[in-house]
Amino acid sequence: MFESFYQKYSPQEREIVVQLFPWLSVSLNDHPDYCQMAIMSLGVMYCDTGEVDFREMWLKWPIARKKLGTSKEFDRLGTTRLYRVKARKMRDDLGSPKELHSWALIDVLESDVPCPPLEACWEGYWTFEPDKKDLLGVLQIGRMYCWLEGSVLWNGAKVPIFIKVDLEDRSRWNNVCNIAADLVADSTQMDQSMRKFAAKQLAELVNQRNNTAHLITEEDFVKCLTIEEIQVTNDGHFAVYYDNSGLFPKNIIKVSGFLQEIMTAELTDSRDLVVR
Repeated sequence: MFESFYQKYSPQEREIVVQLFPWLSVSLNDHPDYCQMAIMSLGVMYCDTGEVDFREMWLKWPIARKKLGTSKEFDRLGTTRLYRVKARKMRDDLGSPKELHSWALIDVLESDVPCPPLEACWEGYWTFEPDKKDLLGVLQIGRMYCWLEGSVLWNGAKVPIFIKVDLEDRSRWNNVCNIAADLVADSTQMDQSMRKFAAKQLAELVNQRNNTAHLITEEDFVKCLTIEEIQVTNDGHFAVYYDNSGLFPKNIIKVSGFLQEIMTAELTDSRDLVVR
């Protein structure tokens, strides 16, 4: 039944150590009689040579459609991350460019296998140590939305920070991280300037909306602001988001610009925050 699946893979079986992500996918459209299970591996180590190949790869195997939902195939790889398996590599002449780094799983030989090179690769895949670690700390790599994520001390308060990067160009990450660090290093002065700028731009709007005899001053406006989040994009543009203590019940305040120039203070929706 599974001949059409295995014919795309080399007949040579190899023992490899794989490092698996904690999610499993099922493709239902490959064949009328079976489905294809797949799980991603971050790199493999070849047991016979000790060679390590660091890249995202797929480990795949077929399952009969009639067994889908009742089969133990979903539990075949358990919940640990490192496995020694027997597998067959995708044939270069049959796989599409997207499939070339795929393996057909033949047998699971051992779980919880120690493999320091792959484990080190795993740490580097999820975290980044910027040059100015003293200001930014160790950053988590948010791969779904291309953010470096962390928390920084901003004018005496711990605040989440998100730094936009190109995941494919790690060599430039420190460039934007250095901009973020410079912003944080001057946080006391920057925070005061941003609050005053927001007050100058928006205090009058509060008074127009409230339409009461008691007018809020710019000094009162500044005191109502509480920082929520900092975002820095890879062109050096920053946005700092403030809660406004109900001055604008349906909005938060966004102050944005570049290091040398605060450009705008505007009302925005909380959906602009990464952390909601």
